[in-house]
Amino acid sequence: MASLATTLGSVAAFTSAFLAGGMNLVSMLTVPMILTTTPPDSSLLLRQWNFVYNSGHKLGPKLSVTGGLIYFAAAWASQERGRSVALYAISGVLTMSMIPFTWLFILRINSAIFLEIEKGRAGGSTNLAQAQYLVGRWRSLNIARTFFPLFGAALGLLTVCGVVR
Repeated sequence: MASLATTLGSVAAFTSAFLAGGMNLVSMLTVPMILTTTPPDSSLLLRQWNFVYNSGHKLGPKLSVTGGLIYFAAAWASQERGRSVALYAISGVLTMSMIPFTWLFILRINSAIFLEIEKGRAGGSTNLAQAQYLVGRWRSLNIARTFFPLFGAALGLLTVCGVVR
């Protein structure tokens, strides 16, 4: 029978992997699709990105924190098992590190994209090349951000399986 720590670690690893996979799909499939199917004006590109952003920013941080907290619970439940405590805690920190990464690197890009969106809503013209650059830059940073929950999932799974102790 699996211990509480193993069960919690497994759920946390799944949560982190699910988050990383979802974020990566956005960067690898959705963003390239909206970048290549944009008409000569940037308003559609910006609206599509805004929809993707609004969908992701509601779920991503919640999954990150949930996964991290479950890892911390696994660490607490494995107190008698030595290094497993630290490994689960590190997995939790890795999973939640995407949030400060977002604050430090992605918020500026988001703000610039939102300014372009507001320009378009106010009737001003938006620059397609600028919009494509900003969304492309956001994509690159989002790919980098996926490594935090991915590494958290990998370490958590290795801990659950007893490969690292």
